[in-house]
Amino acid sequence: MASSTSFLRGPAVLVLWGAVNPQRVDEAALNAWWTNEHLPERLAIPGFLQMRRYFAADHDPHDGDRSHYLVCYGTAALDTLSSEAYLAVLDHPTAGTKRFMPLLSSMTRSACRVLFSTGRTGFAACSQGSVGATILLLALQTSASQDERERLQDWVAREAWSKLTGHPTSTSLALHLLEHDDKVTNVGSSTSLYGQARVPESCAGENSGTSRYIVLVEFSEPLTASFGEAEILQAWLIRRLRERGVHTLESKRYGLICAVNV
Repeated sequence: MASSTSFLRGPAVLVLWGAVNPQRVDEAALNAWWTNEHLPERLAIPGFLQMRRYFAADHDPHDGDRSHYLVCYGTAALDTLSSEAYLAVLDHPTAGTKRFMPLLSSMTRSACRVLFSTGRTGFAACSQGSVGATILLLALQTSASQDERERLQDWVAREAWSKLTGHPTSTSLALHLLEHDDKVTNVGSSTSLYGQARVPESCAGENSGTSRYIVLVEFSEPLTASFGEAEILQAWLIRRLRERGVHTLESKRYGLICAVNV
């Protein structure tokens, strides 16, 4: 993992994101279970080091209001996400998990290795990690080659980070490039807990000739701040990636709900 001042803990991250319809889901009960029961259970698994939960809301013309959730777990190794301890928890869900997990069946799930992670050097003394109030997720797809992997990593580390932090009023705090791993993702997704979970084309298929990546950008601005720059930088990143032949499968900004380090 290439890094200078990383806001992440560990060389691997499990990323889950998706939406629910607030007209059909008791979100107060869902969030109480998610934060107060589910997250402590996950963080008790050996190798789980860090958790962050995020939220965003919008309106879909076909499905009405939508509540979007993003969860990131930092782990001590990629194989933590296929370990016996983790799989045992997935195969023996609690009563609360059995109740609420079906509501999250449309979540996209991706086990990733960290290729690059950096943050502002002023936070170097924050040994337990820092976190931005707003995070941007870009799910990417490009050709599956070592050269393309290295070119993308170099572009993120050089041009993207320079653009994100290149002016005095920048709110960009950290930038992370993650590489999706099909094998490890599928190990967890095939358990009884995630057996009904969506594993979309963007995160499935070892032999498709493409590779999937996730870019996360953290900002020191509230999600709806009038002074924010995240929306402008989101558009710039998508445009520059497209010019480089990298397809953006999904793109969304979220606001922080909670963050915990072990």
